[in-house]
Amino acid sequence: MLESIKDRSWLTKVTNTIIQHTKDHNDRNKDRPAKASRNGHPAALAYSGTATEG
Repeated sequence: MLESIKDRSWLTKVTNTIIQHTKDHNDRNKDRPAKASRNGHPAALAYSGTATEG
């Protein structure tokens, strides 16, 4: 691995791959509604902690 880091061409390819992956990931998250959960299911309602009668 250390020898690969010295190879400027390899390091450029790896860096660009990481940057592209991060950009794609962020772009996908922009399209998701703000309240959506990470697993794609609707977000759970918050528990108020108070009991209701009825």
